[in-house]
Amino acid sequence: MEERRALYREFSHNAAELERAGEYAQAYTNWLKAGLATNKSNEHNWCAARAQYCNKMAKTQH
Repeated sequence: MEERRALYREFSHNAAELERAGEYAQAYTNWLKAGLATNKSNEHNWCAARAQYCNKMAKTQH
């Protein structure tokens, strides 16, 4: 269980950093991974919402 929590923290931290840097495609991938690494529904929902936002932003960048 602790290993999954560590993965969630790593992926969500990386996703947030990438999102702030404007690297939305990479942030999208990390938010998806973070969502899969958590077993808490509120964290999963948050990650899914951030991933959806990043995916939208990545498509409008090009």
